[in-house]
Amino acid sequence: MEENIKAVRSRDYVRSYEMKVAIMTELEGERDYFLMDQIALAPEVKEVQRRELELLYLKIKQIAQVTGKHIDSRLIESIIMQTNFTKKRKRKKSAGNRNDTSSMEKVDSAMTQKTKVKENPHPEFVIEGTTLVRYNNEEQLTEVTIPHEITDIAKEAFLNADITKVNIPATVKSIGAGAFRNCANLSEIKIPGSVKRIEDYTFSGCKSLRIAFLVYGVEYIGKYAFMEATSLKMINLSKSLKMIDEGAFYGAGLVKAVIPKNMTLIEEQAFRKCPNLKSVVVSGSVKQIGEKAFADCHNLMKVALEDGIRVIGKSCFRNCSRLKILNVPDTVMEIGKMAFAHDENMAVSLPKSLENFLDTSWGFEDRDSEYPHDFYKDPYIFEKNCMIIFREKQDCQSQ
Repeated sequence: MEENIKAVRSRDYVRSYEMKVAIMTELEGERDYFLMDQIALAPEVKEVQRRELELLYLKIKQIAQVTGKHIDSRLIESIIMQTNFTKKRKRKKSAGNRNDTSSMEKVDSAMTQKTKVKENPHPEFVIEGTTLVRYNNEEQLTEVTIPHEITDIAKEAFLNADITKVNIPATVKSIGAGAFRNCANLSEIKIPGSVKRIEDYTFSGCKSLRIAFLVYGVEYIGKYAFMEATSLKMINLSKSLKMIDEGAFYGAGLVKAVIPKNMTLIEEQAFRKCPNLKSVVVSGSVKQIGEKAFADCHNLMKVALEDGIRVIGKSCFRNCSRLKILNVPDTVMEIGKMAFAHDENMAVSLPKSLENFLDTSWGFEDRDSEYPHDFYKDPYIFEKNCMIIFREKQDCQSQ
């Protein structure tokens, strides 16, 4: 009766059902003696049937063996009290399970619905984290507002969408390449200052885009970002802008282009083939105007180049047939081949420092040449019928 078994650390484990049925008594001959003796010691047991007493005996024997305790009246009383309490608790729990199950089902259902709403609060968008991955064109909305929790618009997110207007919050920090490409009906766009870069082809092919407003903060306009935006008459270029990349406004409908201060480079073909472009102002902070930057702008009539510009690239103003007056700043040190090719009867004011440069750089077309006008065989800078005036160093005035 006093056999010791190593005590377990957890009382709950000792009381578990698995442990209670695992240990069986080996003292079969002593069972009746135990029952008679313990009933006398514990009056509460008198009302319990013999079978229940036998089961109780096994429980008491089990606990005594595991814990190493003697079987005495105090142990029996504690077991009886715990057994009665456990039975009542089980009955209450069993009765309440049905109601609890029903309540839990309702809670689960409510949570499921709530989760679904939370996962897709904006059915017109496909969103992953804080990135707007794709616009669901099937919603057939004309105006869309991007949610404030969005920080990034993915590459080609609105490709070929039928929207006419999009509202971009200041929480958006990046717009991927081609994000609004070929949105043929998009008419107005405002880029918040939180977006530093307009990536390549972002608004390319937006033929209905009339107004593009760049808030202070935008620093870069990517390659062919507004290419073929034929209805774009006006764009506000922020003073924070530092670079206009290759072909950014190729074929756009701009009427006037004012290049702000702080910009240092206009890349090649940036404003090429803008059929409506009439006036250009280039800030002196720009050090280089790239190759063919304003080429084939047939209606360009007025160009103001401020002091500070050093290089006018190859074919920069080629085929600008309506450009008749040009004042080249004193700071210009190099003019590329064919820079003013096919610009007939133009009057050009040049600094004296460029006279020797033109003499050694095939500055004028040789009409007696056996070759026709060709970039490779006849690499001149000005047409022969242009009127060139070499001036002493002076402050250039904007035309």
